Amino acid sequence: MKNLLTSTLTNEKKTLPKSSENSKCRGATVSATQEYQDLLITLGNVNKAEEEEFKQCFFWIESPPNTQLEVRVAGLNGTYPNDGCPYAGVELKMRRDPRLTGRRICSDSFVGRSWVSKTNRTVVMGFSNKGLTTIQLQYRFVTDGKPGPTPSTPKPKFTFNTPRGWKCEDQSICNIIKSTVCDPKSLTYDMDKKARTCPKACGLC
Repeated sequence: MKNLLTSTLTNEKKTLPKSSENSKCRGATVSATQEYQDLLITLGNVNKAEEEEFKQCFFWIESPPNTQLEVRVAGLNGTYPNDGCPYAGVELKMRRDPRLTGRRICSDSFVGRSWVSKTNRTVVMGFSNKGLTTIQLQYRFVTDGKPGPTPSTPKPKFTFNTPRGWKCEDQSICNIIKSTVCDPKSLTYDMDKKARTCPKACGLC
């Protein structure tokens, strides 16, 4: 994938809705091409207790006139994944009027799904008031109002040592700690520990 954009970028092109202070999700304006580009949004942190107010950030995705934007959920990890989105997630504002409520995404049941906007502009709003949520979106523009072909990415190969009788099964605690276990930068969980704890969630098998 080209042009990996993280949520630490700041906007230089236009004034965005104000993002929450001290939030790692600071927002940006990006331009879509005909190839998927990645938008990685990190909300909150693992130890974040529930707050009354949501931290918010805003991304504008733009494309040429007479095109539409396709946004796809490529990955999602969260401390509290929930279809009701009471704690954290992203809202895709893809209608003609971006002031209207859009589609909210906060559980891995949405991974692999995509939607097409009504216009050549889409607002992505990140929100969080508890825990850690990381969402990877992919975006590109289309011209016929329909999603393009889904990219086929070869599954990476991993090398790890496991005890005899090992099975590709996540431990029961994995749903709670998988965001930490599967973090590629984790110093606590090397590849062997990942394979013993959350092999399926980490995509090792």
